Amino acid sequence: MKSTKYTVTLDDTNLHYWTYGSSKDTPLIVIHGFRGTHHGLEYIIEHLKGYYVITPDLPGFGDTPAFKQKSHSIENFATVVNKLIDSLGVKRPILLGHSMGTVVAAEMVKQRPDSFDQLILVNSVAKKPPMLQLFPGYAYHRIAGKYLPESLGTAILKNKQLFLLGSTVMTKTKDKNLRKLIHWNHVTYMKRFANRKSLLESFESANSTALDRYVDYLSMPTLMIVGKQDTIAPLAHQREVAAKLPQATLVELDDVGHIIHYEKPHAVAHAIRNFLQ
Repeated sequence: MKSTKYTVTLDDTNLHYWTYGSSKDTPLIVIHGFRGTHHGLEYIIEHLKGYYVITPDLPGFGDTPAFKQKSHSIENFATVVNKLIDSLGVKRPILLGHSMGTVVAAEMVKQRPDSFDQLILVNSVAKKPPMLQLFPGYAYHRIAGKYLPESLGTAILKNKQLFLLGSTVMTKTKDKNLRKLIHWNHVTYMKRFANRKSLLESFESANSTALDRYVDYLSMPTLMIVGKQDTIAPLAHQREVAAKLPQATLVELDDVGHIIHYEKPHAVAHAIRNFLQ
């Protein structure tokens, strides 16, 4: 699906965002996850013809510069996307988030409880991971992001081999061509962060909260799409949180983990269409 890129000055950054489809159609706001950009979610977007999709690169990721003064927190990410919606004059859009983007979406609803009718959460971070699980990523981002000399730390944070290692762990498909595509996406886009300070702030904020902190605010119809082999956001946690949401629909996909948007975008789009229609 053809996209158009725009830039708008909001808060203390120049937010870059892309639109797909006609502005006459139902608006759908799409929010990427940690170390992602809007590019990864295009694999889902291309199957959502008939919707007006608006998707930004969050501050500090992709084309959008880091905040000049504000911290790169879930709250500030949510605020700037809500301000983007205001600037576009969009009324009552559907919200869709992936991974960290699901928590940003939940915070957006908390900030504007009467502004959204439907919520779609893909690979949601349902509960805060245990510290043992967080420790390798925390040590990696903390040491390279703060304690090492800047040039060395940044080089480690952009290291291709480390991206490939993480990509290999997350990828579940046995399709060689698809695995190659996924690895290319991770190597290409995960290094596109503004600076190591903003990356560390984003990592710490993303891992200090989770969807279960927002259940009291999510009363609207909510679709949760989960991978049964997701080790980052385990299935049991997502089932637990879904059971607490008054209008949740849970769709579980086999043979896929945390990168559903790469491995099963057609199945995700199919579930979204069924939910919205």
